[in-house]
Amino acid sequence: EKLERQTLAKERRIVGTDDPLTLETTDRLAVVLLHQGHYDETEKLEREAIEVATQKLGPESAQTLQSMQDLGGVLWNQARYAEAEQEFRQLLDVARRVWGPDYPQTLAAMSNLALTVQAQGRFAEAEPLYRDALAASRRVLGPEHYNTALMMENLGELLASEGRLAEAEKLHREALGIWLRTLGHDHPGTLMSQANLADVLLKEGHVHEAEKLQREALATQVRVLGTEHRDTLTSQSSLAEILIREGHYAEAEKIAREAFEVRLRTLGPQHPETLDSLQRLGTALARSQHYAEASKLFRD
Repeated sequence: EKLERQTLAKERRIVGTDDPLTLETTDRLAVVLLHQGHYDETEKLEREAIEVATQKLGPESAQTLQSMQDLGGVLWNQARYAEAEQEFRQLLDVARRVWGPDYPQTLAAMSNLALTVQAQGRFAEAEPLYRDALAASRRVLGPEHYNTALMMENLGELLASEGRLAEAEKLHREALGIWLRTLGHDHPGTLMSQANLADVLLKEGHVHEAEKLQREALATQVRVLGTEHRDTLTSQSSLAEILIREGHYAEAEKIAREAFEVRLRTLGPQHPETLDSLQRLGTALARSQHYAEASKLFRD
């Protein structure tokens, strides 16, 4: 972050705020800030970048479209799904016109739009978007490309949400194989895939297999990504759910509390992921017969 801030300040001073080099650095800094959870500053930077890029390079330039994509991601991470959807729809329309339907950035825009539509509960609308993006990715990028695996993961999560667990498991296992073969055990995509498969196995009732996978993924995420990374927190919350199912309430409480405290601090009290952790923690407390603390948690 410090290096990117220094570089941005120097470029603004020497070549100006509307130089393409400055805009690229602005995007890089915004990505760093996004991963750190500084959403307000990230959004401000991306909106400024879009405005400058649109005026200097045009509304259909690659830099403008990249900043639109990044802004959509910032809004999605704040659970501002309707705003994110608007950004991704506009981006997809321009990308199809400028690059064509099979260009990688067009496929990414389609997949991001599907994610945003799914987050709003419109599963039937999201599924054909996912399937179109996946089919095009297999055709254009190849069946072993990491973007193809990522789109398989997204479709698998949608199918699991609809209760189509056998289809979801098949997709997640296929995607996990791609991640392992191409990027290895420690890659964030591999770890995400392990966690997704564990979630499906839990829903299917394969609790012990789900616990094993989730513990392996979480241990590596803590080592590779850190304790406050969103993927790590997602795995913590999922492992807490598994432990509750198994009756290991004390360990579930400990893990759920850790995830809740980090999410409360970094995402705020109303973010869906914070509320998910609160629900897990409250359930673990209640199952441990700590009713007063559970009741206070839900009231607050």
